[in-house]
Amino acid sequence: MRMLTKQGLWAALCIVGLLVCAPALAEWSEGEFNGALNWEGTVSHNSNPWEWAKDTFVPMHLLAKEAQTMSDGLSWSGLLKSAVLLKGHTKRYLPQGREGVVPVVEFGKGLEAFQLQWLGDGMARLSLPVMVDGGESAAGGRFSFVIRVANTMIATQGQDRLGFSLYASADGETRGNGLPARAQALAGAKAWELNQRVFGPALHGWKDNRRDMELAPREQLSRSDLTAVAGLYTAEVVEGSGELLLHSMAPGISRWSVPLPIQISYY
Repeated sequence: MRMLTKQGLWAALCIVGLLVCAPALAEWSEGEFNGALNWEGTVSHNSNPWEWAKDTFVPMHLLAKEAQTMSDGLSWSGLLKSAVLLKGHTKRYLPQGREGVVPVVEFGKGLEAFQLQWLGDGMARLSLPVMVDGGESAAGGRFSFVIRVANTMIATQGQDRLGFSLYASADGETRGNGLPARAQALAGAKAWELNQRVFGPALHGWKDNRRDMELAPREQLSRSDLTAVAGLYTAEVVEGSGELLLHSMAPGISRWSVPLPIQISYY
């Protein structure tokens, strides 16, 4: 390849510079020159407004004599008390809806053999592998339970203060599994009652007339025409819904555990 001389390189750079900068060339004036640059712009506060928490679950002490003998092991049912598996809320009112604040909850992310099935009325059954005696093997059995989920929001549109019970409408990676489709979503009044019970005094800014919440896709949170936006999410364990099966292939089990990873992302 032919090398450019210093003069040739300078000429080439000048040509490129003229081509790139031609639209920005200004007229020259003679004599004294005074000028200034004025920088103006807006500031966007895009920090995520959500915060999350969960209840502490008390270890269960089960007696083998209380189990039902199955062909493949021992089974217990009617387990678990009502408890909050996960709850979240916006720490402040958003001036308007925007992208990046729609939460996507994923239960059992990366957990092999995890299953989640929506049952309707905002309820889903989670089924997880059991770890036995502190080991990493998930061959110890299965543990399942039912949760009830509500994702609600309030916002202002024009002169009206509106409430919505949200459902998942997106497909693919942005869908997650922590919110049902419209057909299985919790109705507005029930969703409001669930969140009111879980959050209590924290809902002082939410008026009681939010009982008339209508169903809407969770993308409502990103609508820029909605102002004073706030959101809530609750996943509550349904009391007595827990079922445990310990396989007979793992005799002498003295300790078992069930991990449930939870991942929350936003779009």
